[in-house]
Amino acid sequence: TSGVGVVNEQIPYGHISWRFVVRVICTVLVELGILFLFKFRNKKSYILVAITNIITQSLLTLFMFLGYYSWGATFGLISVIVIGEFLVFASEMVAYGLLLNEKKRTKAILYGFVANLATLIISILTLNFI
Repeated sequence: TSGVGVVNEQIPYGHISWRFVVRVICTVLVELGILFLFKFRNKKSYILVAITNIITQSLLTLFMFLGYYSWGATFGLISVIVIGEFLVFASEMVAYGLLLNEKKRTKAILYGFVANLATLIISILTLNFI
């Protein structure tokens, strides 16, 4: 008997890659739209939010990938999303409070909370697609 006890797993890198790109683009667009609704207008503010979201979404997606494929599929994915989103909320709210200087600090922190809450809700609703 050949191949007994051998497990082959194929990780769909192409599928994961396009989903990552879509997730990052959607997150950045939603958060920039909310930034506009909060009446931020400086180009620096938009660049800061875009770069911050590219970084946080890249890290979150990497850990979601690891959680799903290393720590038990759905359980690992959900665990990473819960912990990861908490860290994203906290880090972005701190970053915006310190670096988003166009408006008052409290407005920047509130923006970070509202923008992340909106993208979290969208992420939950589109988890199977994106």
